[in-house]
Amino acid sequence: MHTIVRINIENIEELIYIVEEKITPSLLQQRGCRQIQIFKSLENPNELNIISEWDTEEDARNYFRLDKIHTLWESLPNAHLVGGIRYLKLVYNSKKNDA
Repeated sequence: MHTIVRINIENIEELIYIVEEKITPSLLQQRGCRQIQIFKSLENPNELNIISEWDTEEDARNYFRLDKIHTLWESLPNAHLVGGIRYLKLVYNSKKNDA
């Protein structure tokens, strides 16, 4: 299962640094967190999308209830969480063979 968090901020490089140095280590130490990916929006240069992969929905929801991540984002000037945290269940996956 995956979560997506979208954040708008004027200084996106500062946010990338905080995600890499503070949020990612905390997430990866949590029960069930497998991976974190950071995507910069092509449509909005001030938007960052953080996708995390979890063993279970319960693991993800337990972490995000801790509000650690919200505290870090709220401490950034002009940072705005867009649409809250979204929880997604993978229903289909296909990859191209690079043979």
